[in-house]
Amino acid sequence: MRQENDLLFLLSTLHPLYRNEYASTVKAIWESKIDIKRILKKAVENEVAGSFAQLIVREGFSDPILHIALARFNKSIILLKRTLNLIWKLSEELGKDILVIKLHPPYPLMFDDVDILVRQEDFRDVVRALETRGMRDISRQTRLAQIKRLQHRNQEVSMWKKGFWEIELYTDFSWSRLPSLNTSFCWRNTRSVNIFGIECQVPSLEAELLILVNHAIFKEGKVTLRDFLYINFILDKKTDVKIPYVEAKNFGWEQSFRVLISKLREWYKFSLNEILSKNLCFPYLLPLKMICYSVSKLLLTSFAKGERLHLFTPLGYGLSLSWMMKQRINRNRNSPF
Repeated sequence: MRQENDLLFLLSTLHPLYRNEYASTVKAIWESKIDIKRILKKAVENEVAGSFAQLIVREGFSDPILHIALARFNKSIILLKRTLNLIWKLSEELGKDILVIKLHPPYPLMFDDVDILVRQEDFRDVVRALETRGMRDISRQTRLAQIKRLQHRNQEVSMWKKGFWEIELYTDFSWSRLPSLNTSFCWRNTRSVNIFGIECQVPSLEAELLILVNHAIFKEGKVTLRDFLYINFILDKKTDVKIPYVEAKNFGWEQSFRVLISKLREWYKFSLNEILSKNLCFPYLLPLKMICYSVSKLLLTSFAKGERLHLFTPLGYGLSLSWMMKQRINRNRNSPF
């Protein structure tokens, strides 16, 4: 099977609009001697390997590599439940608000960490409580990667202990010490949702949408298939896009927000044939022009507000853009076309 059909196979399995309509397509592709190892690699790159393995095995397809992937996924769910339960107990015992963000329902996907947002005044108390439960700060071990990916916030720590997922704990959304959204917005209209049997506090759909697009532009420089599906899941809920748009506008990057949302929504409505004809590829690497424009608007907005530029900001963004450029060079180098 040609590599451009890998995305077709993944979407036919994962996409809620395509799953029934293209069931025969999935069967035909499976019977055409597919390279399941290559497709799983693509699924891992797009953070959907767990869901893909679970759904394709449920449909009756079998392969030893699929069962290995499924076993890893089931183990990850056990660790996730344990970690979320710890966070829930912590919130109850301390009487502190803790928001779990970016867990991408309703797709049962692969996880390797849990991101939580706490109020600035609660940060030290939550860190100490995690330490008393045996978790240790591993931030120093990941500092270089954090700098490259713009994870350099005023208050941020990564906690971990054996038998749990890493917990990334922070209080704001600043990249290289440059704020990119108003954190107070994330605390408005929070929701209680059940994630694998555990009640978790999560941001509103509008705030979650803003956070996802913010991460894609300022941190990752890309949109994975997982992000693509979750963003459109949120939009399918009749979410008022004007609300996060206004929040992005307060920091100058509303045009990038609008363009990216429009593009992802347009692709979501494509047929599989249109997706192939357009040569779409995930992870979708955002144009560097969009990223640089967004960063420049952040800087201009910060200057207009009279905020003082942190010494780390130019270095942090320089390293990040260099890392994103390398991503794109590697993608072109490894492309079969």
